[in-house]
Amino acid sequence: HSEALIEIWEVLSRYRWRFILPAFIVCAGMLGGSLFLPRKYDAEAVFDRRTDVVMTEITNRGATRVYQDPKSSLQEEIAGQVAIDQLIERIKPFIYHRINNQQRRVDPENLRVELQRNVTVNYDIATSNLDRIRLSFVTDDPELGRLVVNTLVLNYIERTRTQLDRKLREAAGFFSNEVVRSREQIEKLENAKLGYEIDHAVLLPDNPTGVTATMSETQARLTHA
Repeated sequence: HSEALIEIWEVLSRYRWRFILPAFIVCAGMLGGSLFLPRKYDAEAVFDRRTDVVMTEITNRGATRVYQDPKSSLQEEIAGQVAIDQLIERIKPFIYHRINNQQRRVDPENLRVELQRNVTVNYDIATSNLDRIRLSFVTDDPELGRLVVNTLVLNYIERTRTQLDRKLREAAGFFSNEVVRSREQIEKLENAKLGYEIDHAVLLPDNPTGVTATMSETQARLTHA
């Protein structure tokens, strides 16, 4: 084996240019051809999301008596059909600016299809307290890609904040109603207790003569009977 390796090395050393020159030409041709290929850019946005069972339940279902850990699709929340419609509506000024300045035009329908196909949402970290989410969009327009991922994240944060505000107001109303209901129940029980004490005053423990007098009267009736 060592002799064969030595012979191979001698052949490569003697005819090295016959190997180096074709390899160089092939590499140069591949590099030159790649310059004419359409470029693709991968725009990414990373953000953290605090996870709390109670707050997540309030966000999704409102104030309830029993809290459970809900399961929902993060892909649908951030890059679903509703999110894409909101995104396109929000970046319309950017599209019209492109058209007015005769730059590379963006067709909303083609963009919608491209978003549905090329937007991905993944977890970098997924724990019970913290999620680190990575949003990616592959496109041939770097400015558009940067605008898309940033706007999707911004829309998601704004929708979540709006839902939290609404659900927290609902939760505040729910607990306020519970306070009123509990107070009415307490007042009802206190009135019932007061009425019972009035109707049976002689049986109250703070009336020491009441029970004794009742026992004496009962014994007297039994004796005369």
